[in-house]
Amino acid sequence: MQLPFTVSKRKKDESLDVSPSKRNKNHVTISDSDDSSSTESRDGDEDYQIDAVNSSFTTAQKDDDKSDSDAGSVIIVETRPVTVGKKAVAQNRTLDKLIREIPTEVHQNIAKFLPSDADIARYSLVCSNTFRAMSDSVWRFRFLEKFDAVPGASPAMLRAKYQFRSCTTRIYTKFDWNQYRFLGTKARRQQEQLQRTCLDMLQNLLIESDARKALDDNGDEVILSRNLDYIRDYVSFVSGTTHTGNMIDIIDSICKTDNNWEFYTICSVDSPSDSNTLVLLIQLCLTWISWDPRYCTNTISHFDLSQLEVYASPAQQPIFLGRWKNDLNVRWCLHVANFFKFHLKAGNGEGLLAHAYADLPRNQLPQPWLGRLKSGTQQLGSHWKGAYFYVHTGELARMRQAGDDTDSGPYSDELDGGESFQDISLFFDTQKFGQQHWPGSWEKVLQSDPFSNAAPEPAHHGSRRNTRSRKEIKKAKEIPSPPGVKYFYGSSHDSSTTAHFYGAVHGIPPQHGIPGFQRVTIMKFFPDEMGNYDPGQSWGYEGCVLPGGRIIIGRWFDARSDSDIDVMSGPFVFWNVDESEADDPIDGKEALEFFELMKSCGYC
Repeated sequence: MQLPFTVSKRKKDESLDVSPSKRNKNHVTISDSDDSSSTESRDGDEDYQIDAVNSSFTTAQKDDDKSDSDAGSVIIVETRPVTVGKKAVAQNRTLDKLIREIPTEVHQNIAKFLPSDADIARYSLVCSNTFRAMSDSVWRFRFLEKFDAVPGASPAMLRAKYQFRSCTTRIYTKFDWNQYRFLGTKARRQQEQLQRTCLDMLQNLLIESDARKALDDNGDEVILSRNLDYIRDYVSFVSGTTHTGNMIDIIDSICKTDNNWEFYTICSVDSPSDSNTLVLLIQLCLTWISWDPRYCTNTISHFDLSQLEVYASPAQQPIFLGRWKNDLNVRWCLHVANFFKFHLKAGNGEGLLAHAYADLPRNQLPQPWLGRLKSGTQQLGSHWKGAYFYVHTGELARMRQAGDDTDSGPYSDELDGGESFQDISLFFDTQKFGQQHWPGSWEKVLQSDPFSNAAPEPAHHGSRRNTRSRKEIKKAKEIPSPPGVKYFYGSSHDSSTTAHFYGAVHGIPPQHGIPGFQRVTIMKFFPDEMGNYDPGQSWGYEGCVLPGGRIIIGRWFDARSDSDIDVMSGPFVFWNVDESEADDPIDGKEALEFFELMKSCGYC
């Protein structure tokens, strides 16, 4: 049988010269210069032919001319006889020798300029020297180009982290569980595993982040963190652009994940009623991205459900669980974040704060944290932007009676006096206002220090701010080590009112290994027109400080109420800003003077 092309056996020291195919403009040369009979030491380079490796690179390339040829995956041999040139053999031997004589450090420096991880992997296959040169130190350099440094981590550990993150980023999955409702059990379990892998990566990126301030190209001060930038690029959707992220729906899937979203469900890390709480914590920690006007504008899920939940009474939805207030009701906090996302970003006049929010300068918007996340009690920043909503008493009663009947809503949220944002300044000074100044009457309302007069938790425990059944809540077996409580004071101004704040903050244990969560409690007073104490304007605040200390999410309530069930309450948020926009500077003096006035009149 006559073959349609020439086939010949190559002898030693011969080379195969393959001409370019009309269907592929790649030129491939294969050399046999490193045969085993050579007297020169080759260090095992028989398997690392420079031209053979190059052939594998070029044949994997796509056709630039976009023809329908599949020549990119095979070597096309022409029908004319092959030619052999001794000059080519000598050139290849010279090149092989040159590659082997290059110092390891030079190979490693070359790797720094290779554009992709795949290029580094290919370069390691050139010869045994390049293979050895692509050591952990090369991947350590690659890691530090993309991620924040990890103190004490070895190059081998950084290589493993880098490879895990690179592989995980290429995973495609969705956190909107409705996407998988028609799939079989096997497919759903596969997606659950992919989601866990993504969450593990995001969790570690958050924990190991190390943000700092720097100047951008325009000279504006910005917060930079390779980890946080990586997360933002990974999860964010940018409306009106081609940037959709590699996995865009973890933020947009609030209230859509594989969790228990039944009305008034309490979902915390220590509650066995829902084991899939890590996704909720990650979503909560990414609130600063969710609220950013530039990102995640694709959808706002289940506002009607979030609205009903945020106006739930403290008895129905306590923010912190257990005697020591160590267990965060993450599901309720996420509802508050979703509720405010709607009012901050929803267009067409639906979001009551959207217009004012869009007009805020960049330095007045929610920002990521600085430095690394830390456990324990930490002092809060000085300047804050704040907002809160309420509904009228009659409508609040109807909301709580409606339960999960979202068809009766949504309800009409109100801003006090039509105002948008408050400018708040807080001060920490133990000499002027510390634990020794904290009135006992306030402590009965707020339980700001759950560790005071600590005793082992009894078998049946009741709390004024937490009357829900404890069947699903783990109890503290021992008295935890108190994290310490820091006390503060301050004031807020808007266009028409002034209020004074007196509060306390203490750390809670890491939630799912993520440190930095804190509990804050505040007494807030609005003076009357004469600047005197108004007994009808006393309000309590309880909230969660998110990791990094730059966002507070929580509930305000009527401090005069004796009931946790019928108390008037609603949601609030604060976020930390670098500078106050208050028309008149807030120095804390007003708050201290008002506190002395209340003491002298016996109001505290």
